[in-house]
Amino acid sequence: MRAVAEQTYSHDMDGVWQALIALGDEDQKIAAVLAAKGIKGKQREACACPIANYLAGIFGEKSTPEVQESTVKLLGWSSRDFIQVPTAVEDFIESFDLGWFPELREEAAA
Repeated sequence: MRAVAEQTYSHDMDGVWQALIALGDEDQKIAAVLAAKGIKGKQREACACPIANYLAGIFGEKSTPEVQESTVKLLGWSSRDFIQVPTAVEDFIESFDLGWFPELREEAAA
């Protein structure tokens, strides 16, 4: 589930960094922010996890985020455009993929 951006960020890697920092400084805070925004995602899905869906809501469908445990790349941007994620975001990604924060998991289609 993708959300509409509430704040505007520059469409460059600095904007991506600022958007990630805005989520918070702990994995539980990040989960709370994402839940409050109604953002969910799939475990171990680089382009459909909650962080990817959050970024897609900000930067648009033409910039498909690919989120790995410690990096983010926006597909459609320069192939060199990737960044190391903040530590709290990395912790959130690892926790989410291990099954924490079930309220952020998208339900499987029936």
